[in-house]
Amino acid sequence: MRGDLLHDLASNGGAQAQHPAKELVRLHHARPVETVLGWARKRGEVGDDADPVLLADLTCAAILHRVLVADGQADAAFVESLVYRVPLPVLTSRQSGGAQ
Repeated sequence: MRGDLLHDLASNGGAQAQHPAKELVRLHHARPVETVLGWARKRGEVGDDADPVLLADLTCAAILHRVLVADGQADAAFVESLVYRVPLPVLTSRQSGGAQ
């Protein structure tokens, strides 16, 4: 594992997306999303096929873009708008048989 971590941290990313260290970080970020999706599944709000890793990637990417590229703030208003515009429509349309 030491070698994998050293190699992963020394690389510039890109083609290394399936590297164990990167996958570990992605799963760590997806864990809170999986918890929230679990609650939503119990309430019947989302289906079993909701992907927590993809959802975490999309929301984190939007926040990072907002802060690093657009030089904006990820304040409470932005986060609320993001939740209503990205994950909720995607997850609820799949649950109701919308876009696949």
